[in-house]
Amino acid sequence: MKDILRIKLEEDTVRFTPDGKIAVIDAIGALSKTKCPDCLWEDLKRSHPQIGDWCSDYSFAEEETGPVAGNRSWMRIQDLLLDHLIDKAP
Repeated sequence: MKDILRIKLEEDTVRFTPDGKIAVIDAIGALSKTKCPDCLWEDLKRSHPQIGDWCSDYSFAEEETGPVAGNRSWMRIQDLLLDHLIDKAP
């Protein structure tokens, strides 16, 4: 089994699968700096139900399973995330 790639972005770590898919919750946390990236992910899925179809589940060793996305899917999610953050800004 190939090792999981981890990229450190300041204090955040974003994991990638051996085949290059990004851990969605990690990436949301790194981009948004929210204390609850899982909550933000759930908000996005409620607002855009199709978003879940763009991801697959991946188990990172003994850690919990989470959504991962390929490059094209992540770019679409990122666009929705940024729009969501702008809409929620005070």
